[in-house]
Amino acid sequence: MLTPLDIENKKFKKVMMGVDPQEVDDYLRMVLSDYEKIFRRNIELEDRLSVLDDALNRYKEMENTMQNAIMVAQKAGDDLTRAAHEKANVIVGQTKVRISEAIAEANTQIHRLEEKYDTVRAEFETYKVKMSAMLRAQQELLDSVGDISQIVRKDDVTNVARLFEDAEFTEDRLSNEREPSFS
Repeated sequence: MLTPLDIENKKFKKVMMGVDPQEVDDYLRMVLSDYEKIFRRNIELEDRLSVLDDALNRYKEMENTMQNAIMVAQKAGDDLTRAAHEKANVIVGQTKVRISEAIAEANTQIHRLEEKYDTVRAEFETYKVKMSAMLRAQQELLDSVGDISQIVRKDDVTNVARLFEDAEFTEDRLSNEREPSFS
C-alpha cells in the first residue's frame, strides 16, 4: 500500500514531451486503488464510530439515570433512617414514661406494705405484751393457790368424780335418744 511519503517522492521519467503518460496513468491507478481502500475504510470507521458514539451516549444516559436512581434511593434511605430514629425516640420516650409510672406504682405498693408491716408488727408487740401479762397473772394465780390439799379435801374429790360419772351417764343416755334406731 502506498504511503503519503511514496506519493511525495515519486519521480516520473522525463521524456520528450514531458512525463511518460503511461507511467503517470499507472501511478494514478495505484493511488486511486489505495485511495478507494482508504476511503472505504474511512467510511467503515466513521460508521463504526457513529455506532460506538450512539452506544456511548446511551450508556451515559443510563449512567445518569442510575445516578439519579441512586440519589433517589439514598434520599429514601436517609428519610427511612431519619423516620426510624424519630420513631425509636418516641418509643424510648414512651417506655421511659411507662417505666417511671411502674416504678412509682411499685414504690407506692412498697410504702403500703411497709405501713402494713409496721401495723402488724405493732399489733404483734401489743399481743405479746398482753399474753405476757396474762401468763404472769396466771402464774401468779397458780403460785398463790399453793397445794391442792389446801383447796380440796379427799372426800370432795370422790364426790366430784361421782358427779362426773353421773354427767357422762346422762350425756350417753341423751345421745342414744337422739340417734334414730334402724333395727
